[in-house]
Amino acid sequence: MKKHADFSVETILARPYSRVLIPDSESGGFTARILEFPGCLAEGDSAEEALRNLEKAASGWIEAALDLEQEIPVPHVENEYNGKFSLRMPKSLHRQITELAEHEGTSINQFIVAALAEKVGSINASQRFSRQIEQTDTPITPTYQIAPQTLPLEGRGNIGTTLVNPAEKRSYSIGRRGVH
Repeated sequence: MKKHADFSVETILARPYSRVLIPDSESGGFTARILEFPGCLAEGDSAEEALRNLEKAASGWIEAALDLEQEIPVPHVENEYNGKFSLRMPKSLHRQITELAEHEGTSINQFIVAALAEKVGSINASQRFSRQIEQTDTPITPTYQIAPQTLPLEGRGNIGTTLVNPAEKRSYSIGRRGVH
């Protein structure tokens, strides 16, 4: 974050902040927010109205932050990611990671990178799956049953759940690598 006391609200808002538009299926309206500005959101009956209202809300958010001499966050796209960060963890977790990395014949760094990539991939797959389910006209609750089942997942232990849809004779496996 950097202080922007020398910039106008318009100059700050012209930067590439992450604006997100979320449709509300119940009301037919929209909610808009700027990810970098905590609590800054607006609503509207149309996408255009929500975004117009967001610009007004963001102006007020920036003015208040500047008045309080708070830092204005930089846009996410302007953050520099060099691939390095410092991480503190309990000694017991460090020991477990070391042992697992040795067991897999890899470095601690590679093990942690793979574990983080799996987690991020799982979250992304889960979100994609949720969006796909929301876009279908088939109701999920009455047709899908969760069948507890352990699945071998690429030699890393047995974890997982299977969603079964008897009507379609399809199943979706959810585990470490996401939805399959």
